[in-house]
Amino acid sequence: MRDDRYADLLDMIYATAASPDRGRDMLGALGRAFNCHFAGHVTHTNDRMQHRGTAWGLGAAEYAAFLHRWHRTNPFGRRAPAREAGTVISTGEMMLPAEIVRTRMFAEFLDPHDMHHGLRLDVWVTAQASSCVSLMRPWRHGMFEAREAALARRLMPHLQAAAAVSQRLRGADLMQRAAWASLDALRHPVLVLDGNRRVAHANLAGAALLAAGDGLACAKGELRVSAPAHAGQLGAMVARAVPGAGEVPRAGALRLPRPSGGPDLALVAMPLQAGAAWDLPGAPAALLCVGDPAAAARLPPTMLAELFGLTGAEAALASDLLGGADLHGIAMRSGRSLATVRTHLARLMAKTGTKRQAELARTLAALPDWPEAQLTHP
Repeated sequence: MRDDRYADLLDMIYATAASPDRGRDMLGALGRAFNCHFAGHVTHTNDRMQHRGTAWGLGAAEYAAFLHRWHRTNPFGRRAPAREAGTVISTGEMMLPAEIVRTRMFAEFLDPHDMHHGLRLDVWVTAQASSCVSLMRPWRHGMFEAREAALARRLMPHLQAAAAVSQRLRGADLMQRAAWASLDALRHPVLVLDGNRRVAHANLAGAALLAAGDGLACAKGELRVSAPAHAGQLGAMVARAVPGAGEVPRAGALRLPRPSGGPDLALVAMPLQAGAAWDLPGAPAALLCVGDPAAAARLPPTMLAELFGLTGAEAALASDLLGGADLHGIAMRSGRSLATVRTHLARLMAKTGTKRQAELARTLAALPDWPEAQLTHP
C-alpha cells in the first residue's frame, strides 16, 4: 500500500474514535484497502448473548438480521482458537474451505453474498466481551496473502488505540448525560451556572421556574431577578460561589421575594468541585438550588404503596398529607367521612412504623421526592 493511502487510512481510523458515526466510512476504507466488498465491526459478550455491530457492504437491517440469526451459532466462532487481542486470523485458518462450504451459514448467507474468504482482526478482548473487525471477499479475489495479513497486523495498534479513545469518550459522555439526568429527575429547581455566571443548564423544575418568571428568569442566557432591587444581592452571592482567580469559592444563601406575592424563594448557591462530570464552557462553576414553599412535596402514591404495602386509599392519603393537606380537607375532597380518613391514617401509621402524625410527616419527608414521570412501575 502506498504511504499516502496508508496515511489516509490511519486518519480515517482515528477520526472514527472521535466520531463513531463515521464507523461505516472507516470500514469501507478498510474493505477497499484489502480488496473486499464487505467489512463488519462487532462487539459482543463472550457468551454471545448480547452484541452490536456496524457493517459496510450490507445494509444496516440486513447486517442486524445476520447477527440475530448467526452470531451465536457462527461456525467460525466455535472452531477458532481462543480470542486474543491483536490476533489476525483468516477463515481458512479457523476451518478448512471444504468444511466451510458444508455449513448452513455458508449456504444461506455467505455464498449468496459472495463472502468466501475472510480475515478477522481481534481488536480487544476482556474477560466479559470482545470486539473484532471482519473482512470478506469472493473466491475470485483469492485467499488473503501474507502481505495482507502483515498489513492488518501493522494497522492493529492503531485500531486498538482508536478503540481505547472511543471507549474513554463514551464513558465521559455517559457520565455527562447521567449528571444532567440526575438533576432533571429532581423535583426541586436546580440551575447550573458556568464560570461566566450564565445558566449553563436548568433541570426540568428549574426551567419551569425560569419560564414562569416569578422571582427568577433567564434572559439571553443570563440569570435575572424579577425585582431589580435584589439583583445586587443575587450577583454577590453567585460571585462568592464562582469567584475570580485566586479566590476561595464559598456557598451562599438568599431569600428572594416574588412579584406574585407568593412565598419567598430560598436560594442556595454551592461551588462545583473541579473535575465534576459537567460539560461547561467555563470553570469554576456553581449549583443554584431553589426552594419553593409553594411547590409542596407530593410523592407518587404508587411509590408509597410499593414502599410500605399501602392500599390505594392509604397511599393517596400519605401523598396528600405530605402535600400539606389536613384531614378535614382530605375528607371533603375525597367524599369520605372524617372517621374513614382517620381509620386510613391509623393503618398508614401502623404500616410505616410511626405513632404520631408529626413522626409520619418526617418519615415521608425523608423519602426521595421524584416526579411521577421519573418512576417506572410494573
